[in-house]
Amino acid sequence: MLPRRKVPPGLPETLRRGAINFSPVAAVLLLGRLMRVLFDFKLPTVVVALAAIASVPAFYMLRLVVHRRRVRRAAKRAGAVLPPEWNGEKFGNRDLLVRAIDRFQNGYIGDGFWDRIDELGHLHAITIYGDTSYITNDANVVKTVLATDFQDFEKGDDFRDNMNSVLGTGVFNVDGEMWKFHRMMTRPYFSRDRISHFELFDRHTALAIQKIRERFRGGHAVDFQDVISRFTLDSATEFLFGACVNSLHSDLPYAYNDAVAPQFARAPNVAERFSAAFAGAQNVISMRTRVGWFWHLQELLHDRSAEHMRVVDEFLQPILEEAIAKNRAAKAQMEATGEKQPEEDETLLDHLVKLTDGPSMSGKLELSVDITVIDPWPRVATRDTTLPNPDPSAPRIFIPKGTVQAYSVFLMHRRKDYWGPDALDFDPDRWLDERLNKYFTANPFIFVPFNAGPRICLGQQFAYNEMSFFLIRLLQNFSHMELDLSAQPPDARPPAEWASAEGQKGREQIIPKCHLTLYVHVGLDAAGKTTILYKLKLGEIVTTIPTIGFNVETVEYKNISFTVWDVGGQDKIRPLWRHYFQNTQGIIFVVDSNDRERISEAREELQRMLNEDELRDALLLVFANKQDLPNAMNAAEITDKLGLHGLRQRTWFIQAACATSGDGLYEGLEWLSANIKRRV
Repeated sequence: MLPRRKVPPGLPETLRRGAINFSPVAAVLLLGRLMRVLFDFKLPTVVVALAAIASVPAFYMLRLVVHRRRVRRAAKRAGAVLPPEWNGEKFGNRDLLVRAIDRFQNGYIGDGFWDRIDELGHLHAITIYGDTSYITNDANVVKTVLATDFQDFEKGDDFRDNMNSVLGTGVFNVDGEMWKFHRMMTRPYFSRDRISHFELFDRHTALAIQKIRERFRGGHAVDFQDVISRFTLDSATEFLFGACVNSLHSDLPYAYNDAVAPQFARAPNVAERFSAAFAGAQNVISMRTRVGWFWHLQELLHDRSAEHMRVVDEFLQPILEEAIAKNRAAKAQMEATGEKQPEEDETLLDHLVKLTDGPSMSGKLELSVDITVIDPWPRVATRDTTLPNPDPSAPRIFIPKGTVQAYSVFLMHRRKDYWGPDALDFDPDRWLDERLNKYFTANPFIFVPFNAGPRICLGQQFAYNEMSFFLIRLLQNFSHMELDLSAQPPDARPPAEWASAEGQKGREQIIPKCHLTLYVHVGLDAAGKTTILYKLKLGEIVTTIPTIGFNVETVEYKNISFTVWDVGGQDKIRPLWRHYFQNTQGIIFVVDSNDRERISEAREELQRMLNEDELRDALLLVFANKQDLPNAMNAAEITDKLGLHGLRQRTWFIQAACATSGDGLYEGLEWLSANIKRRV
């Protein structure tokens, strides 16, 4: 499959930055040595140590001062000014970084930025530990970066490094000649006569609507995001690869509180695993862009996207092999008969295989994954240049070479001066009445969901056709639908404080999130037992349904094979737990750390279970799950509330964990493994 680097992605950059930032320490030590050799003068060890320690921040500050002085002089020569700067209260603006990460994980998209925009304007700078970025939601700046001065901006080395483990050297992660090559390869396939595949849309739409009808007839809610994700996955794989994954043929998930579900929960199928893994990989690289170069420290020893991409590669491998075999067979047939395969029968993958049939083919085929991703990411200035000032009466803004220019389409699409006083309202009529010409037609760069300029998304028209066709068919089949709030897990519902916010945030009934694209947070059902099981087994996050009955899986860890019975936790199922207790060596009890209302219920169930004779000698591992949520109880608090210290005849251990990221899971399994070995 696609070559994956074996060296952890954080190691090379950490070593490089370490060599630069700790060079002052080496200089101080060398100076002390020279003074002793040349002048026979020995500095006290404590003085050398203090000087070495102080040299690192001093060197950092000196570099920053020198750089800023150079930038100010260059801006003055260009007749430009520097943008206002967003400053925090901690060294290196660490507080701004921590706040941004917290808002990304737990807040509403754009939180924190509107206040800064009101204070600093629509283009301002932020410097995190010496790395400066410009942030804007100004359409003229976006137009300059994406179109007018396209040649002065690129994705840049940092972006490529951030995305390499997922996007490789595909069209979204390269610049210059390599980007032109990828663009040339794919452009012909997205011509007007190829993007109108209405027969393809019709088949997959009909199946999706059939699935929705079946659930509605039974009186069940439908996860619309799941349905539309399956529809787009099936349509895209058939269009791109000529091989549909048929994710719509699998059962749809039930709501977390739905009492009617299959007797036995099932493991995710191939298509669902691919979808979950690719979403997980996108979350990883999205977080990298938000924490800056610190992600290299987080992934110093382990690539967090590796397990996700292993699943993606396993999914694509058979498709690529089939396309290669098909191409070779077509070549053999053409040589034997002189007949060529009709171009209209080619898929995009066929087209790419033909163009890349050679030793470097596998690397170039990374495009097959990249092509589905929308491209809203920052640019880096390739030279000292200037940008339009959001204040037309003021001088242009100077941007130094190597500076990141980030832009927010989400915030730009919510500016009242661009869209009118109702900018925060969802109103499709704005595309039909006089507002169309007044706002959008007069300034088309206020709306760039598919990017703009030379790198505009090649699949834009395909996506428009696909969305339009599905919506039309949906409206033809259903006259009324509404959001079933009771079917949403509690942690997928907006916080109460959002209700007082202006605009859409105050009206939200879901939690919007983003990685490479926008999506809706769907939450984890119950405590997260099944999510943890498949995270341990598959190394990925999976979308689960409430477990009715049980899942049985084998998890391998350090040459020990665990047969895990994942038993449903719903009220009606708990009396059946005792049927699974025989020959049990260990219990993994999962607690929702964010659910304070049910912690006493969890204690009662745990005590009832531990009183069973079959479990008197079983080890107890408690996972305090969902530690990523802001109000989660810590392990010590849960220990107290579950009364674990009272289990004097029981060997137990509690581990703080997060099922979605995998944090803490293997530490818990390590404890269980070690204690089982001792008993054997």
